[in-house]
Amino acid sequence: MNDLINRKKAERFVLLREIYNATEAQPTKVIQAETLVKNTKLNMDEFKAAYYYLGQGEFTRYMGAGYRICITHKGITEVEKTLTNKSEASEFFPPYDLIDGIMDSTIITS
Repeated sequence: MNDLINRKKAERFVLLREIYNATEAQPTKVIQAETLVKNTKLNMDEFKAAYYYLGQGEFTRYMGAGYRICITHKGITEVEKTLTNKSEASEFFPPYDLIDGIMDSTIITS
């Protein structure tokens, strides 16, 4: 069960980090979130689950139809906290130093 929890938390951070980079950490910049799938290791089901989680957790904000999204202050703060304290888990995400390993080693099949 911990593998599944860590995998989901890692997927969410990977997407949030991609949104952070794509928006240049600007909460007023809206992006087409579907284009982010190419820059992550997420399949479409994983992407959608992480996308909705981040919106419900107020890390991101939906901006109309078509997966338009922007990052919120909370999202920016969490990315920067995770990147600054790479060996520490946050309430929402595993330690940054472990995310690539989690994404590579924990394969979830649909």
